[in-house]
Amino acid sequence: MVDLTLASSYIPAFSCLAKSLATASLSYIIMPHGGLTAMCVAIQLDRIFFNTDFIVDVNAVVIAVIASFATNHERTHNGITTPASMAMAVVWAKFAFLQLSRPVVKPRVELCVYAALAVAMSCTHFLAEPLSYAIGRTAGFVLLVLLNVYWHTATSQEEPLALTSARYAYMLLGAPLVSVIGGLSVSLMLAYRWNAKPTTGSDPTPDMEAAHAAVALREALARSKEKCSQ
Repeated sequence: MVDLTLASSYIPAFSCLAKSLATASLSYIIMPHGGLTAMCVAIQLDRIFFNTDFIVDVNAVVIAVIASFATNHERTHNGITTPASMAMAVVWAKFAFLQLSRPVVKPRVELCVYAALAVAMSCTHFLAEPLSYAIGRTAGFVLLVLLNVYWHTATSQEEPLALTSARYAYMLLGAPLVSVIGGLSVSLMLAYRWNAKPTTGSDPTPDMEAAHAAVALREALARSKEKCSQ
């Protein structure tokens, strides 16, 4: 059981965000010049020597960021220009929001839906963006993944990281407007579900029951003494 009241529990989150942002910056600079191999080698060495999977597998999230940059770079040069890319991003964001608010399909089916959308979007054109957009996309994606992971940790639930990453990958691949609106909507939903309080009363703990029993016993003894004195 992970104690989220300890500051050390959030070290993986800071490490994940820092590594992802550094990876995004390097990918934006060197990937157009054939740096994909160098990025893959670097992340593999980092995974061997420095990776941590406490609470969240940091390098798995970073690998998703690298994959998205490689996909977008390929889309910029070889993608098909079509308005369908916007429609697919909207469907992706709405489906992710629906699965969080009230799941309608099983996790395996959900993952297959995201995989199909990712493959379809990889064939569409991606307009080249400034570095600030790339950093913003990466930060939004990582923060959503971390918020989802820590929410499940706090509620003692389990969900594959691959599913969580796929659910929010539209932040990296979709149109900027869809990414912003979808990301904010999901953030509000996660915050609401995390802070939601149960409406049913809590069951008495063994300590409370023992305390009540002790009080009742003392009262019974006091009444017994009073009767004897009379």
